[in-house]
Amino acid sequence: MAANHISGGEQRDVIQAQSIGSVTFGGERGERAGAPQRYLQDPDRWPLARDWDALAAGAHRARPGKDGSKLPPYVARDIDEELRERVREAAEEGGLVLVVGDSTAGKTRAAFEAVRELLPEYRVLAPPVGARLRPAPETLEACGHLRCVVWLDDLEQYLGPEGLEPEVLAEFVRLRVPVVATMRLKPYETFSAGDDSGGGGAAQSWAGLGARILRTAEVVDLDRLWSEGELARAGDCDDSRVADAVVHHGTYGIAEYMAAGPAVMQEWRRARRACGHARGAALVTAAVDLSRSGLRGPYSRGLLVEVHERCLADGRLGAAAGGP
Repeated sequence: MAANHISGGEQRDVIQAQSIGSVTFGGERGERAGAPQRYLQDPDRWPLARDWDALAAGAHRARPGKDGSKLPPYVARDIDEELRERVREAAEEGGLVLVVGDSTAGKTRAAFEAVRELLPEYRVLAPPVGARLRPAPETLEACGHLRCVVWLDDLEQYLGPEGLEPEVLAEFVRLRVPVVATMRLKPYETFSAGDDSGGGGAAQSWAGLGARILRTAEVVDLDRLWSEGELARAGDCDDSRVADAVVHHGTYGIAEYMAAGPAVMQEWRRARRACGHARGAALVTAAVDLSRSGLRGPYSRGLLVEVHERCLADGRLGAAAGGP
């Protein structure tokens, strides 16, 4: 830990960022040691689970629906029954429930729906990344009139010193406060392999803390690709976004397909800006134009080069990259 001099001469404690494998964690803890954490102030204003927003919880945005909604209806997943049982047990006895899966598998939405359904009257404590978690149990104990659930989306960002340490989790368990979290598969595997013997330097020590946490978790695995039952339930949904995903998802999961669309469209639009990647945007525009013309792919390199040069030359890039 090191002191960081900032404007005005004030010193704050800083945790130096560390990397384990492909996972980087740590970073500045935004308050002085011993100072009250802003996220812990005024617990009565923490959102009730029943009123909480899935996007605020970390769910991926889909394209807007016909009614303007930013998320499609939730399609039940095969893990829902197991996940709800784990959340129910954690609410009664305390403990960590962790949903693990690939990016955009639907982890956050599944966990969010379970919390909202089972714990509607609970206040949701969702610390910002980099917040010190050690003061949280004391705050929760002091406001004993409130029932709370701790929400840690992308758990790997909260592991390590001053984060969700084993002692902090033990305090949540003592208070019978459920902790619900999500984690991508790769970081889960990285931290699970950590050595908690205490040797090997700072990074290994931090990995060991994460490994100890994960060994106490009730882990629920969520597959990226949807099962036949899940696809059947999605097929019964009358939302156009879900229906399109069922028809066109191909080798991708339904949640993955719906989450990727808006992100790709946004990247395409940004690429056409002066400081973007005009040629890349033109190549995408060329492929879209060819598809709209009714010509089936795959398209030859020569054809794409020819069409994309015309897009660059005739000024249509901005209009075409604006979307359908």
